[in-house]
Amino acid sequence: MRLIRGSLRAHTVEGSEAEVALVRRGIHSDPASVRITVDTTTAGIRIEDRYPPVSRMTQYRECLPPDDGRGDFWHNDVRLETIVSLPADTRLVVHLMDGDIDVRAIDGPRDVSTNQGIVKGVAHLP
Repeated sequence: MRLIRGSLRAHTVEGSEAEVALVRRGIHSDPASVRITVDTTTAGIRIEDRYPPVSRMTQYRECLPPDDGRGDFWHNDVRLETIVSLPADTRLVVHLMDGDIDVRAIDGPRDVSTNQGIVKGVAHLP
């Protein structure tokens, strides 16, 4: 899971199925403008957020890093609140740019990181 901003909480559930619940919230930006992409790979499921491009009529005078392919998240305030339910021993991989991650309630291996926020629970397990 690669997300720009928001929060993620994960917990272990009985059974063999995983579930992801995402809630989009924005104050100035339309939450529906942020798309969620889900790709199934041989390694698992990849979830990313995609932000709409900035309008051609809008001119910004800011010096921002180059676009990383996920749209104009610099001028959008939508945040994703994510709850992940995983079967025991399922590996969780999360990279979040801005927000907190809580993995205290999962039993399986995890590799989680956030650039701006905190990780509750052990961040790296084999």
